[in-house]
Amino acid sequence: MFDLIQQKTKKSIKSTSIIYRLDFLNKVNFHNYIDGKENIVVIVKTSKGSIFGGFSTAKVQKGYKDPIGTISFIFTFNTPNGEIEYFNVD
Repeated sequence: MFDLIQQKTKKSIKSTSIIYRLDFLNKVNFHNYIDGKENIVVIVKTSKGSIFGGFSTAKVQKGYKDPIGTISFIFTFNTPNGEIEYFNVD
């Protein structure tokens, strides 16, 4: 996943950290942790084992859309060959 992000952004990843981990979805708590941050990767694993997520270079704020020039995509790990499949978000 990190190789894909570095390839798409043409920047190297200097550090990573988990800023929020949950066992249930609560969008208020989620936004309390990520609002104001940028270059966010969200990875979701469902109770049935599906894994998917998204990435954006935009600064996250509730109700805010990605400005022009940001890089955003969604992805899934649930492909038959086990590789990451991603889709650009315009």
